[in-house]
Amino acid sequence: MSSRILLIIDPQADTHPCIEHWAGFVARTGGELELYTCDAQPGVPEPWSTALNSHEYHGLLRERRQQMLEELARPLRARGLQVSTCSEWHAPLEEGVLRHLLESRPDLVIYDGATIRIAQALASAPAPPREL
Repeated sequence: MSSRILLIIDPQADTHPCIEHWAGFVARTGGELELYTCDAQPGVPEPWSTALNSHEYHGLLRERRQQMLEELARPLRARGLQVSTCSEWHAPLEEGVLRHLLESRPDLVIYDGATIRIAQALASAPAPPREL
C-alpha cells in the first residue's frame, strides 16, 4: 500500500529542503506526493490596487503560486515520482488548509515552514469520519 503525503509549502520561503527528503521517501515506498500552498492575504497590495480588484489579484497570486509548485515538482516527476500540485486562496488560512486536508485525505501531512497557527488548527480539528 503506497502512502499519500501532503507537503504544505511555505510560498514565502526561498528554499524547501524537506521536498527532497520526502521525495526520497516517496521514491522508496512508491507513494504519492502533493505539493500544496494556501494564501490568505486579504485585499490587494497598494501597487496592484489601481489595476486589479481583489478577486483578480487572488487569482493572479494563485496562478503564480501554482507555477512555483510546478517548478518544484518538475525535477521530481523527471525522476519518475508521482507528484501533484495545488495552490489555493482561502481566508482564513487555517480553514483553507483544513478544508484541503478533509478533501484530499492524505496519509501524512508535512509542514515546510508553515505557521504555528496552522499546526494549532490542525491539532484541534475534528477527525474526519472513517469509512467502513
